[in-house]
Amino acid sequence: MTITEAPSSAPRADIHIRFMSLGPTEDVYAFTNMIADGLALSSGLINITFNDNFAWKDDRLFNYTAVHEIGHALGLSHSKVEEAIMFPFFEGDIHPIHPDDQAGIHSIYGWKNPRWSKIDSNVASKGVIQISSASGAISTLDGLYQLRSTGQILRYNPAGTWTSVDNNKDTIQITGSNNFLYQRHTDGTIWKLTAGSSTWQQIAPVSSNVLDISAAADQVYMRRKDGWVARYSSSGQTWLTVAQPSAPTSRQLAASDSATLWNLLANGDLVRSEYPYASDGWQVVDSNPSNIAIAVGGEEVYKLQSDGSVVWLDSTECPLHR
Repeated sequence: MTITEAPSSAPRADIHIRFMSLGPTEDVYAFTNMIADGLALSSGLINITFNDNFAWKDDRLFNYTAVHEIGHALGLSHSKVEEAIMFPFFEGDIHPIHPDDQAGIHSIYGWKNPRWSKIDSNVASKGVIQISSASGAISTLDGLYQLRSTGQILRYNPAGTWTSVDNNKDTIQITGSNNFLYQRHTDGTIWKLTAGSSTWQQIAPVSSNVLDISAAADQVYMRRKDGWVARYSSSGQTWLTVAQPSAPTSRQLAASDSATLWNLLANGDLVRSEYPYASDGWQVVDSNPSNIAIAVGGEEVYKLQSDGSVVWLDSTECPLHR
């Protein structure tokens, strides 16, 4: 991507920077608005407007604000990470460009030289999860977590360190979404940590029938050995069953932010059920014996096939899409 200054003779620039009076207030430093007839930036006019009523005495603040607004002009929305330049509120600290800012811009324009950065190296690590609030609101539990074989749960800090969240030798799985972090123990019990709390709440009793758990939005689900799927009722230790085809059994369970439940069966069938999960609500979306795994993020659905292919479900072509 190359940004060049448009000549004065140009009919209009893709990005137009201006100063204008926004009234006698210091609450708004600047804003970006887009007037476009399409999705491509080149199809419309993007205005970055700085408040001419604000006393720009600090060049660092002006530069910081300019980078934030240019981020919007390039397609970035606000970040949930307080240390990111794209965080919606300025709280007095000038931060450098954060990895979250970089990840956002790379997700739009790609990488010139794609690379991976090592953030941990521990043979005891057995799994990682990312928690992001589906509603767009910032949660204190948002972030990257790892589970180690010792049962310890750690959270990654922007400074590059890991902080212990819990350490229980019986913990064998973690999952989470929105304001909740969950852990499953060897005895089948499931525990929930709510944002803002330091106390784990037991939400499922001892059971030998639990295979695994998955979470999305404000829901958490249990895949059971008897072929049924259960959803937490949000009360006590009560779970509500969701009908599961008696045969073949489930191979993997995942859920979308809209609480649509996706179930990969042992024969390769991919079925789904929409909330409130009627007893006959499983519908076949795909039937392919080569399907071996699925991944769901937001409303996007992907499947991994035995030949190594990763396939995205185009919801515009899916007859079950609403």
